[in-house]
Amino acid sequence: MDALFSKTMETLSLMLEYHSERHKAISSNIVNIDTPGYKPVDVTFDRELVAQIAAQKGRSGSGGTQNGIFTITEEEGKVDIDKEMGKLAENHLMYNLSAELLARKFRGLKDVVRGLK
Repeated sequence: MDALFSKTMETLSLMLEYHSERHKAISSNIVNIDTPGYKPVDVTFDRELVAQIAAQKGRSGSGGTQNGIFTITEEEGKVDIDKEMGKLAENHLMYNLSAELLARKFRGLKDVVRGLK
């Protein structure tokens, strides 16, 4: 089973979860731009933990702040709309890239299965 669902697929799945969580944080910053006292937040991906997860044979649970893979950090200052829109655009591109790479991996598996028939 590990040959079918390699570490690459697991890592790409984690990246999709990360970019989804980051989108929520950035969107929250944009929505709260006029909220007095609101501090912008961002989501960081713990690379050391990802390496440990990739080394394991399986992963239980889903990504998100509850399992320690992603950390929500509070940033200094006020929400800067230009900065947030730039982060949103970058995050969107990275999400789409991760989704496309995962789709290609599945298409490769589909081609292998078709070849076995």
